[in-house]
Amino acid sequence: MCCRSIEISLHPQKSVLKVGRTILPCRRTPEWEIKVSGGNSILQSSNDIIWPFASTRLSSSLLERLAVAVQHKEPVLLVGETGTGKTSTVQRLAYLTGHRLRVINLNQQSDSVDLMGGFKPVDFQVFVRPLREKFESLFTCTFQLDNNLVFLGHINTCFQSGRWLDLITLMRHPARVAVQRDSSVDTSEWIKFLDDLTILEKRLENITKSNKPGLGFAFIEGALVRAVQDGDWILLDEINLAPAEMLDSLSGLDSEPINRHSDFHLFAAMNPATDVGKRELPVGLRNRFTEFYIPELDPCIDVNKSEASIDSDSSRHIEIIRSNNCEDLATLARSYLVALNPTPSQLSTIVRLYSALRQAAVEGLVDGVGQRPHFSLRTLCRALIEAGRGYHGSILRSLYEGLLFSFGSQICRTSRPILDTLIQRYLCSGWNKDSSSLLRLLNTPLPIPQLNNFPVNNNIDDSVVTNKCPNDYFVNVEGYWLPKGSQQPISVDNKDELPGNYILTPSVQANLKDLARVVSAGGGLPVLLQGETSVGKTSLITYLAKRVGQVCYRINNHEHTDQQTYLGTYTVSSTACTTKDKGSDNDTLKKTSTSLVFKDGLLVKAMRNGYWIILDELNLAPTEILEALNRVLDDNRSVFITETQETIKAHPHFRLFATQNPPGLYAGRKMLSRALRNRFIELHFDTIPRNELEIILEKKCLLPSSRAQRLVEVMHRLQVSCFTFICILELFIYFHTTVSNASIHWVYRFTD
Repeated sequence: MCCRSIEISLHPQKSVLKVGRTILPCRRTPEWEIKVSGGNSILQSSNDIIWPFASTRLSSSLLERLAVAVQHKEPVLLVGETGTGKTSTVQRLAYLTGHRLRVINLNQQSDSVDLMGGFKPVDFQVFVRPLREKFESLFTCTFQLDNNLVFLGHINTCFQSGRWLDLITLMRHPARVAVQRDSSVDTSEWIKFLDDLTILEKRLENITKSNKPGLGFAFIEGALVRAVQDGDWILLDEINLAPAEMLDSLSGLDSEPINRHSDFHLFAAMNPATDVGKRELPVGLRNRFTEFYIPELDPCIDVNKSEASIDSDSSRHIEIIRSNNCEDLATLARSYLVALNPTPSQLSTIVRLYSALRQAAVEGLVDGVGQRPHFSLRTLCRALIEAGRGYHGSILRSLYEGLLFSFGSQICRTSRPILDTLIQRYLCSGWNKDSSSLLRLLNTPLPIPQLNNFPVNNNIDDSVVTNKCPNDYFVNVEGYWLPKGSQQPISVDNKDELPGNYILTPSVQANLKDLARVVSAGGGLPVLLQGETSVGKTSLITYLAKRVGQVCYRINNHEHTDQQTYLGTYTVSSTACTTKDKGSDNDTLKKTSTSLVFKDGLLVKAMRNGYWIILDELNLAPTEILEALNRVLDDNRSVFITETQETIKAHPHFRLFATQNPPGLYAGRKMLSRALRNRFIELHFDTIPRNELEIILEKKCLLPSSRAQRLVEVMHRLQVSCFTFICILELFIYFHTTVSNASIHWVYRFTD
């Protein structure tokens, strides 16, 4: 543990970053120049890291070690449990130094082609993108960026709209000016760029003359090879999930040597081989890395229990670590709650509460399937993020809602009172409140959020007109304000608009309140709903989407689900074209040309357009498919498509929901890894009480109360005597079958 203070300072004039004892040169890219023009705010925010980065002892020490490794050209392997900040620390260093970081989530279906490259059907945009990136890099080094922001905006507009000839013309003009302006400056890069631009223009002319679509097969370099050539940084996340044969390809890139850019650097991250699907790296590969272990900030280290087996010096060392961890956690809480201006004693209360919650998870709290919940640093950060939004009216209410949202979502309803009491007791002691005044505060309705007070990463687009009433952009669901979608929200008072005449019983209403609390939180966190079959998991999400006017997709997972279902694949598209007949000036011949077009999967469509998506029966899908979604599920909310070499950033309105049955009780359901589960906000739905089943049958099927009671009685008897998983869904099926064939007595039909 590093006890000395580590200074982190950025010097824009010299283009260097000082991290402790190390000084790293910065890469002057257009993005970095814009960040620096904002002053020291670059040290407080990041586009890649959505939330604040707390400069704790642990994170500062890790940043310094990473900087030293980069300075000495050493590849780095970060090992640590989920939620300890491995990926975010690498992102932070890349952000401060101006380097582009390519993050690739590896899984059991990863192939060496993804890293090295291969022949793929490609769109013309794939050929243009590298030249555009090279142009912007050269342009920044040659011309003043502040005077040419509008010009670079035109470049981006032409690229996004596919106006390739206009784009080539715009890029050629400054390239020629740079070559002719000053002969004393090395212009070899600009000359090579002009040659590449000419080749690109000829390829575009050939495509236009042949009247063929701009898509064909070409060798596309993989992300690793492009990073080596362009001097980017690359992070291979979850590296110990990848197949051994793919990892072997990292030892030698190609049969021909590739010129390695001096700025290139390789990072890798993994969880220890103690969880589902994780395994040890091959020794030959692991020895090539400089390995750092990332410990978790744990304030619960009990020195007294360790004194029996260790000496006094070790005991004092453990006490120092525990004290440093508590100080780091206080620093972390301060960085997330800076808008609420908490006092040191209040920060100490938050740290002690986090320690008590972790201890309670070990001693008594259970989740929905009777297992111990996993409270990590990611869980605390999500609670602080929600509290830091500050729209709840007071810091006390904000902390309560944030803690209940993040920690309370994992545990079952029987453990919820224990957690609630624990949170209230610590908050009362830290803010000198009695329980009655705290309860009055918690029962106060939440105010409607103000648009101008929302952070940029919230579920409100930057284009929102803030002079309108906030009520035009939010819907109140069970006391929580949810942003409206692109469609017209349904009215809860209009029963005809409710999907399937949705029945809100007390337990369903409690589940709806928990779900609304999570959806109202900022950041678009993924939600995992777990419960037995037919307890209303999917229908509740669909109902909530209708309530807020949101489009909702659904993917039914199974054991053969692959990545193409989520991300997309190439499909054959037919297009009609006309040509003049040689014998006549007027007659035309209609021809149909076929081409390969990449069609986005449902997940990518939802991410682009800001829709909701439900991954139904999540734990039926192969584990390697689920692990490939890690970067979509964490705070980066992005996915890399290897076929198009494109990184998709999620729309602010995008939401991912997943449902599953408890593993072990149903055939084929797998246990999710801790790393995957910890990325979700978990909600467990208990079985619907018997009296509420009767109400649902009575209102849904328009049955008499006596008939509904008898149906539920028969269902429970069958569950007990036959050990069958008969559920309310089968009661609905029975009802519709009986209506269509009323001649058969309903009891005999149901028992058959």
